[in-house]
Amino acid sequence: MSQAQLGRALAGHLYILIFVLIVMSILMAVVGILGLASTLATGVLERTREFAVLRAIGAGTPAILRTVIGEGIFIAASSVAAAVPICVLLTIGVARIAGTATLGPALGMSAAALPLWLSIVLVGAAAASAYPAWTASKLTIRQALAYQ
Repeated sequence: MSQAQLGRALAGHLYILIFVLIVMSILMAVVGILGLASTLATGVLERTREFAVLRAIGAGTPAILRTVIGEGIFIAASSVAAAVPICVLLTIGVARIAGTATLGPALGMSAAALPLWLSIVLVGAAAASAYPAWTASKLTIRQALAYQ
């Protein structure tokens, strides 16, 4: 077996690893979005009286929607800021190992990957925040103040 054939065979196995890592990252993103939605829903329940006070001083539905969705987007952006340095270091390590294993050049990071994942995370956070925000915006002052 020539070295070129061996390199192709090892690269074929590498595609399986890449596919598994992509699927895992998508699953982790879905779990993160569901966790964010759950956290925001709990936060809305805990701050029901706060939303009543906001309504009483004149805050409308758009203001409450912006507050909850903005909080969700801020949490997501903070998590991206914390995860990117770790992600870069892990990607460099995996790329070196994979490049060595395939007897080819070391793999590198995609320039489009970070902005793409950032946009997916922010859109996912806005979507995850939508239902808790809608729930908070539909409360009347009376309902919110009566909530125990």
